[in-house]
Amino acid sequence: MRIMGGIGTNPKHKKAFTHTPLQGRKREALVARAPTGISGLDELIEGGFERGSVVVVMGGPGSGKTIMGVQFLYNGVVKYNEPGVLINLEHDSERFRNHMLRLGMDVEKLEKEKKLVVLTYSPNEIREIIRGGGGIVKDAIDQIGAKRVVLDPLSAMIMFYDKKSDMRSGVVSLFSSLRSWDMTTLALVEFHSSGVSMEAVHPTIAFLADAVINLNMAYESGQKDNVLEIVKMRGTGHYRGKVPYELTDSGIVVRSQGKRA
Repeated sequence: MRIMGGIGTNPKHKKAFTHTPLQGRKREALVARAPTGISGLDELIEGGFERGSVVVVMGGPGSGKTIMGVQFLYNGVVKYNEPGVLINLEHDSERFRNHMLRLGMDVEKLEKEKKLVVLTYSPNEIREIIRGGGGIVKDAIDQIGAKRVVLDPLSAMIMFYDKKSDMRSGVVSLFSSLRSWDMTTLALVEFHSSGVSMEAVHPTIAFLADAVINLNMAYESGQKDNVLEIVKMRGTGHYRGKVPYELTDSGIVVRSQGKRA
């Protein structure tokens, strides 16, 4: 298999999982999970994201945020029979479908089968739709019985707020709506473009989310590695530390350093 983004493994990536006082498997059984189906990821997060949670995935350009989001939706349909909705705020829809097809994910086929809906709107339009109670987004969710939503990218929407207080209110409203609809949501945030800095995003968006995953770059001994870090994940005993991942011909593959105990 051809690798699109090379990476090495490093012993420094090996760190222990954290645990809570509840006993492992009994604790995991208490929380319903939405498995991602992404190779190497679910074993780091007790089998998947907590159902109904909002997960923020942060990263720079080319880090694989969109690929992770579409894998989450695509695997939801083909592996777990869970329809999904992609809210597309920036990408050219046709080019996006072609790029995903190159990774073996036939988005258009799932759309025709009414198992996946791709909604393409401007960031300001989606802000007004959510402000109005969900409208066409909620209709699309109901029509196909969706269980998963990906918003790509959330950072495009928040740039339309002039005041930080308005941005916070808007994000609270968005996240509250998605939780009330019982959607497991990935909200993608690019923090190196469009004027959105990590410092601006972290204390607001990351605080309001149920979980935060960073896709980033690490440089050691002159080698550039893609690394994934689970910054927080409420209600989940997760791996602590940076884990290498690759962008392959079939999507993201997490090279986990070990399994949870």
